[in-house]
Amino acid sequence: SATTAIVGVTLPLNPEVEDFMKDLESQGALFRHATHQEQQELPPGTVLTPRPREQSAPPQSAAPVVTVAFVRSDGLSLFPRYHFGGNSAQFMLDEYRFRPGYYTLRITATDPEKGTQTSREQEFAWGVLSMNTDQDRYLPGETADIHFGVLDEKGEIICNADLTLTVVAPDGSERMLSTDGGAIEVTGTCGVKEAGFIEPDYQTSMKLDQPGLYRLSLRAVTEAHTTTLSSELLVTSSPPYTISRKAATRLWPFAPSTMEISVQFLSSFSGSLIDRVTDGFAILETNPAALVATAPNTGDTTITWRGSWGSGEVAAFSYRYDAPDISPEFYLVGPLILTESHGISSQELRSWQIANDAVRTSAIYAIEADVIASGGGEGLRSSNYRLSGTIGEPGVGFSRAANYSLGAGYRQAVGEFLSLSCFTSLDLGNIPGVGQATGQENCTAISDSDAGYTLSWQVTTGSGGTATGYMISQFERTISPFSPTAPGTPEAWSVGATAAEWGGRLKSASTDSDAKWGTDVSNEKWLNAGTGSTFPLVSRSSRTTPTGSTEQLQFRAEVGSNKVQAAGTYDVTIDLILSSP
Repeated sequence: SATTAIVGVTLPLNPEVEDFMKDLESQGALFRHATHQEQQELPPGTVLTPRPREQSAPPQSAAPVVTVAFVRSDGLSLFPRYHFGGNSAQFMLDEYRFRPGYYTLRITATDPEKGTQTSREQEFAWGVLSMNTDQDRYLPGETADIHFGVLDEKGEIICNADLTLTVVAPDGSERMLSTDGGAIEVTGTCGVKEAGFIEPDYQTSMKLDQPGLYRLSLRAVTEAHTTTLSSELLVTSSPPYTISRKAATRLWPFAPSTMEISVQFLSSFSGSLIDRVTDGFAILETNPAALVATAPNTGDTTITWRGSWGSGEVAAFSYRYDAPDISPEFYLVGPLILTESHGISSQELRSWQIANDAVRTSAIYAIEADVIASGGGEGLRSSNYRLSGTIGEPGVGFSRAANYSLGAGYRQAVGEFLSLSCFTSLDLGNIPGVGQATGQENCTAISDSDAGYTLSWQVTTGSGGTATGYMISQFERTISPFSPTAPGTPEAWSVGATAAEWGGRLKSASTDSDAKWGTDVSNEKWLNAGTGSTFPLVSRSSRTTPTGSTEQLQFRAEVGSNKVQAAGTYDVTIDLILSSP
């Protein structure tokens, strides 16, 4: 049977929220949200029936229905996959991708008979704090090396945080390790941003004498925030294997990096080992050679090695990966899955955490345009930058003809740029039972590239149910994405009587229109927005005017005449991406 990963990213609940949770459980509260497996198997438009979560008390007839939302700093509510653990003392997020930043966890209980609601809230940070142990489990007497990374909400590295790690041993005894006490070391390389750099910003180690489960709680205090993160590690006398990793905990994502994996087999094994990275990662090289594949539904990439190893053997694997150039961002890699030839699977007891930091900046230099230097040489430099001077630049700028564009100036420091300004939210209005609602907003795109730009869209993973593209309500009911006859081809709007769908289009009144969307008068064409890959809305093959192009986006939701759609506020988050060839 498969082993459930013990260690993940968890949020300790404060006493008020924890007591609220325990009270709800005693009332037989219903916690309902689709699992990842259900989301892959359910046909579009399926309405999920509430079911009770596991509990000691039988459900009551008027058991409250509980929803969990993350409220971002911009006010947007998100409804991710989650579960509770530690006797309701910990909230565990089951998403592999979630925009880093500071959030409010809002747990709301609704009385199904009276319609009244009671809520509790707790602030927390996601993705700005990372913690990794070098192994997924340990033998008694071994020493665990633990690495930490701390970022601010912009992705900048923080090297002066006060860290305190509270460790509760299996026998209940407690010890505290901190930067103040010197047990947690701020490394001499904290803040380094280099290609392939994987050393930690903070580190500590501790000997593990007792078999059982150790509980770790990390607290980071910075000038702006106090952040907490929990994890666990297992000490066992007879594991089938132990897995070690060596990789970046805080990653400079603008160049490839390496993931090194070592598996010590304590019993013979024959079969496959599968690691997983989330969508957007590029696998550049594997050693030994591995099978690299992309999951069609999620866009995740799997790396598979096959072989046989005897008891006591240590096998080494590695791959070079290129993470998306996004900061701040937070990823979970793995866990490594081991599937024996006869079909039995088990897995690593943790996922590796990676927090992306920001592009290099400096308090000394900000080179935004060309300069006219008074002298030459290569001597103007700091630890991060080297600025070479030149003598004389009587003419700078662009000289253009039909077949060429000449940029004059010192090493042509003036580069091309893209700018996209869009709406932050669009309210389609109310649908009274059945019918449709339509709304539109504008985006302004500016490009000084002679190649123009492409404007694309995709649904943010997790905002409408993982890998679905659905709209989702606070009660986790869904409205399906509009489904054209030919996938990826816009077509006339048509929703069946027993269906509920939503979609969007680019209006022909836009500065840069595209014939695939039809006209705004009599031939409108619509399409769904999905997760996992972007879809190009419109492309322009030349630079814009200084004021840019206005692209008009239209969205629509409809409930069919014979469709019973649960009441609620339905949301979905769409990413609009401007790129240049």
